[in-house]
Amino acid sequence: MKVLAALAAASVLAAADAWIINPTSPTFGAVAKDKVWPKASKGWKTLDGSPSFSACHRGSRWHLPEESAGAYWEGALSNCDWNEPDVVWTKDGVAVVSHDSFADSAVTSVGTDPYFAGKNRTVCSLFEDQYLCRNLVWYGDLNSSEVKQLYPIQNPARTYPKGYRPPFYDSTFKILSFQEFIDTNVNVSTKINTTLGLIPELKQPFYTNTQVLNKVDEATEKKFRAAYFNLTDGIDPAYNHSAEDTFMAILKKNGLPSARNPIVVQCFEYETIQYLARKYPNGSGFNALLFLLDINWWALTPKGMDRIAALQKETNNTIYVGPWKDSLYDGIYLYALSASAGYGIDFLNATANPDLQYPGYKVTDIVDPAVTVQELHKRGLGYLGYTYYDSRQDPLYNCVDPTGYDNITETLSKLWYTPKPCPKNKRHEFFDQFAMGVDGFFVENNNEFAQLRDEYNNLLLATTKEDGDYFLNLYIGLNETGVRVVF
Repeated sequence: MKVLAALAAASVLAAADAWIINPTSPTFGAVAKDKVWPKASKGWKTLDGSPSFSACHRGSRWHLPEESAGAYWEGALSNCDWNEPDVVWTKDGVAVVSHDSFADSAVTSVGTDPYFAGKNRTVCSLFEDQYLCRNLVWYGDLNSSEVKQLYPIQNPARTYPKGYRPPFYDSTFKILSFQEFIDTNVNVSTKINTTLGLIPELKQPFYTNTQVLNKVDEATEKKFRAAYFNLTDGIDPAYNHSAEDTFMAILKKNGLPSARNPIVVQCFEYETIQYLARKYPNGSGFNALLFLLDINWWALTPKGMDRIAALQKETNNTIYVGPWKDSLYDGIYLYALSASAGYGIDFLNATANPDLQYPGYKVTDIVDPAVTVQELHKRGLGYLGYTYYDSRQDPLYNCVDPTGYDNITETLSKLWYTPKPCPKNKRHEFFDQFAMGVDGFFVENNNEFAQLRDEYNNLLLATTKEDGDYFLNLYIGLNETGVRVVF
């Protein structure tokens, strides 16, 4: 567990005159041993007591097109502890970096490039615990040379004049292959002499393993899908994990993980987490795994947490759990129930949602949002939440305005837990979750995160009165007459 948070502790920055050199920098995280940083408070409630760390969500996308070389350079230059890519596969088996298995017109140029007109196709598959049929342009139908015609762009709904993001760089960068992502990040971290963690997400590997890198018939896929929801101990001996194996081969070829570029592998699909943990025990292929949660609610029950903790113990791998941030406020049940969140799914309605009934797990066992982080920590599991947007953007908490419920009074009356009040602003958001002990955050503006982490660290130093006048000395100085003044 120390692997992620300890590195990030070194990133906590404050007043220049407070910087110190730590001669025993941790071996895991995103800060080099020769870096300087202020003294971290002992009051942090993260799993290992280190300050919370940041992962730049698809790079620094508040300013530059997501998952572009520019976004990753800026992420590194703004002192992100980790840079995050999403990894998908093309028809000719090349791993490329883009947010989904399809080319999304909101974040790529696919919608304005006539070459891709008519290349959409309806694909039905399991996508992160939902069986969906969607008519889109799929990377699995394109060769890598075709993908190279696409540009990452800023979401038009977020750019001037509608929003604040600049659209000026929309034709500047090409979509990266995963190899190019590695080269870019190794290059920048070497040039600026810093450790930079890489936290790639294997995107929708069930689809990739059954319809892109391997092709199985509908009956076989249905069998795999049933085993997936039964949480069997390995889907099937015949299930080919080509996406995972190809991905790990690329890491190995590049000498990763390394001291300068540690690796955390993330995925929404538990089968992939389980497969990687067992194939690469004792941290032999990565520094940690991150099991992402969306509507796979079973993982936030005590039994689910116990299962993940048992996998961590069995394989001696560090494992984090990463739910959507509403899990700490409305809870995962209300989040999924709300139509405004994009789902409108009632886990309690087994008839309407048969796929989301995991045998042996009860929906009403989902833990209270207020103790979610604490319950994970009790089992030795870290918590890495997503996504924390720039302060100029809607925070997209469902608890801000839960209008998507059919009957809010009836819904709340049958809840078995108590929702927490929603954060009021960016400072409240981070401070509240720092206090909960959240280990890491997927952020889009690391400058804001770093500032607020520093403020919180200084408050801890002050309230715990650590090291005498350490905190006071940050803000109290001597003027030329020798009179102590506060500034």
